[in-house]
This record gives sequence, structure tokens and C-alpha cells, in this order.
Amino acid sequence: MPPISEYPFPEPQLPLDEPPERERAWTSTDSAGHPLRVTVEYILIDGEAGEALARRQAAAIRRALQWLHAHRDELQSEAGA
Repeated sequence: MPPISEYPFPEPQLPLDEPPERERAWTSTDSAGHPLRVTVEYILIDGEAGEALARRQAAAIRRALQWLHAHRDELQSEAGA
């Protein structure tokens, strides 16, 4: 897998005076009636650290999928209830 810095994605160009869509408040509110707000921050990691992170993420996804497969009957019965 090539380092992330080699992927052909252009640098995002966002106007500084307008919040990007990902920073706008959701339509849901908390228990006090305040709008919920979610901010996403992307951090790029490449090289050995990026490869190690990719391996850890793949292992975590694999474990989650194995758990879902092992509990599929239970989850389907709960969804139908």
C-alpha cells in the first residue's frame, strides 16, 4: 500500500469565513435542547506509523465482523422484535 501522501487527492480549499458542511450543527438536540455539533478532523499518517495503524484498523474491523457473524441470529431476532 503506498503512503497516503502519494494518493492523488488535491488539497482541500475551503473559505476561512464559512464553516464547511461537516462543522454545521445537526438537527438533533441534547437533553437541554441545545443543537448537537460534530466536528471531524482528519490526520494523515504515512510511513511505518501509517502501516502499523492500517494493520491495527484491519484487525479491529476483522474482529468486529467476526463478532457480528457469530451473533447474527441474536441480532436478527432483536431487529425483528
